[in-house]
Amino acid sequence: MLQSVNKTKSSGNATYRTSPWSEQVRSSRSPLWKSATYAILRGLWDRQARKGIDVAVLPEAVSKVISERGYPLQFRRRWATSGFDVGISTILVQGTGNGWDVVSWASLRPKAIIAVDLFSFQSWPEIRSYCSQEFGTTVEFVTSPLEANFGLKPCSIDLVVSDAVYEHCEDLAAVMRETHRILRSGGRVYANYGPLWYCAAGDHFSGRESLESSYNHIVLTAGSYAEYVQKQRRDKENFQDGARYIELDLFSRLVTNEYIQIYQSTGFTIEDLWLEVSARAVEFKRQYALKFNEVLNRVTKNVSANDLLIKAHHLRMRK
Repeated sequence: MLQSVNKTKSSGNATYRTSPWSEQVRSSRSPLWKSATYAILRGLWDRQARKGIDVAVLPEAVSKVISERGYPLQFRRRWATSGFDVGISTILVQGTGNGWDVVSWASLRPKAIIAVDLFSFQSWPEIRSYCSQEFGTTVEFVTSPLEANFGLKPCSIDLVVSDAVYEHCEDLAAVMRETHRILRSGGRVYANYGPLWYCAAGDHFSGRESLESSYNHIVLTAGSYAEYVQKQRRDKENFQDGARYIELDLFSRLVTNEYIQIYQSTGFTIEDLWLEVSARAVEFKRQYALKFNEVLNRVTKNVSANDLLIKAHHLRMRK
């Protein structure tokens, strides 16, 4: 039986809530009828998403443009492990947080799972016990930066996986070098991450109160942005959400081309890179065309209009 307790963490004057892992596991599971509906409609939704961006100028490494809808967790897990023998594999879960995602990987019954995060969580022993009892999978949790050598031997991991992590890596190149070191030859990397910094709500916070404020993290001055965050933050924020990330400044601030360059320069071969288009960003562009151009003009680096609309990446790579 899934059980968990809602915990809180404090940081300075702020109090943060840690989501119960069992609730996250339950909410991530789509019933069969919904999965069947997604299978029927995702092609239509994807065609609509492609209309929102300029597909003619996308990088060659991009294999597909998709909608936010139609790709539930079960689909992404099957896609991540397609053609891969999970049963004999050791999986490294990067940036596991409270550990809820470990359960979804353990349900595939790999040989072993190692889960790493920058912070430790009280839910880890409970999840370790649950995965052992339910799936017979050994789980080890480690507190460490992803770019550090946390005791794993070279070429000791078969599959490296992560969800909503790479957009928060301040030195993604270092993370990928360490990932390459510990992954065996022929091993796979799966990562699903976003929202990306330059998209609507790329700080995981802007736009809480209105569509019009979706790019506040880009257009506001530092002082005005700090005031905006203070005004819109809740009494208790989630420990793994926007206010906490803003407090720690945990953002990569990369665009799609830069992510690709890092992966390729580290020695990985990109098998598939799907770009997820933000419906919120497309609607902002439609309703506030002049403001959308203002956002683009405010960016000081080489950012395209597409970069303001691309919400997430779904990635598979090989070593």
